[in-house]
Amino acid sequence: MIQEDDPASDMSFHWLKYLAPRQRAVVVILIVYILTFGIILPGTCGDWYYSWYFRGDPNSVAMATRALDVNQRRLEGAEEYFLEIDESKNSGIQTNVKDDEGNIDLAIGLISVRRPIEAHSGYRLGYLTQVGAGFHKLIRTDTHFGRKELFICNVDGWPATHEEARYLLPYINSRTKYSLNYTRNEKDRQALFEKEKDDYLYCLKQGLTFRSKFIVLVEDDAIPWPDFFPVLHATLTKALMPGLVKGTEYVKPLQNLGFLKLFYPPKWQGFANEAQRIVELVGIAILAGCGFLGLFHLSFRLCSNSSRCRYKTQLELLSFVSGAMYGCLVAMAIGRQYVIDLLRVSPFTYRVLPSPGCCTQAVLYPSNVVDSLAHYLDSIQADIDFSIDLAIDSFMIENHLSRFLVEPSLMDHVGMLSSLRHYDKYAAEFIF
Repeated sequence: MIQEDDPASDMSFHWLKYLAPRQRAVVVILIVYILTFGIILPGTCGDWYYSWYFRGDPNSVAMATRALDVNQRRLEGAEEYFLEIDESKNSGIQTNVKDDEGNIDLAIGLISVRRPIEAHSGYRLGYLTQVGAGFHKLIRTDTHFGRKELFICNVDGWPATHEEARYLLPYINSRTKYSLNYTRNEKDRQALFEKEKDDYLYCLKQGLTFRSKFIVLVEDDAIPWPDFFPVLHATLTKALMPGLVKGTEYVKPLQNLGFLKLFYPPKWQGFANEAQRIVELVGIAILAGCGFLGLFHLSFRLCSNSSRCRYKTQLELLSFVSGAMYGCLVAMAIGRQYVIDLLRVSPFTYRVLPSPGCCTQAVLYPSNVVDSLAHYLDSIQADIDFSIDLAIDSFMIENHLSRFLVEPSLMDHVGMLSSLRHYDKYAAEFIF
């Protein structure tokens, strides 16, 4: 019986074995590059805002609607969580803790103001509810820290109209700055930044009243990651305080720490012309180059015979260089914002880096620096060119205190509508 040739066999890569080693290496490298950058990455990264392959208008009506729908689902999940707490009749979290009940490892303040619902055609933003649910849930199950106090710091100029803060009163302790309605000129930009500074100062002082070892101030649109407490504990015990911790008891206070930022805006986390990030790319290049070199050793058996041995050095160099370029291009095409997410594999793989001046979405302060910081903030005038984050950074520099940042961030920023500047940001940043 005569067997016909299988047409599919013509589509295989058996023809590669008839090529010279150098030609074969070049062809394989080209195939890998074409598959990766022409098919795999475009199909995978189309919705990744910080990727080269992001498709669509980042601030189109459709994108804004999608971001609001995502926000609505998060809000519904948060409200369902609090309903379950109602049904259980046991929140599992201590609120209204008295000062004389002993020290608290963490005081976590959620700085909040009301956002206008009408800004999004009736959509309920519910940022504070989402953040409150996130922290409330994590505190109930955390075993890494000792006692913790979660409180809402209501700094809205019209506190009685802040419906979210009132809704959360049965679940989370609340402190209110203004007893009467606050009057300001909405067109006075300097007054807005000065109020922001005064509000932050008030919340810092409220954190001190709990006599906690650390105060974490979080803006009401920053939701914690599920591993918030394990990572924070690992960072404090392993990275910043080696040998100073026994169990959950801090043997002595942190030395020279001014603050530890727990969030940094993703839009500024990309690869840039900075020494640290250039070093990162070099490291990725070396790792990828070594990977390619190993694969080519296995695939081509460079020294399997004398004719191929002649090309060993050339093929090794080609494989390493092409691998290094491949690694760099893949990392840049995906976006550093997504590459560093690989560090989330363990609480001990997060990094502690020198912190830039921006921003204040989530910051941890040792209690021993807060008094001095509060006095400094009370003595300066904030404006659009010297906002609260720059003022805090200035204080730390003047007093030679260390400023650190955890990377990747321990928070997701969901505040598409700014509470201070009252404008929408790019909607695509808030779809996750």
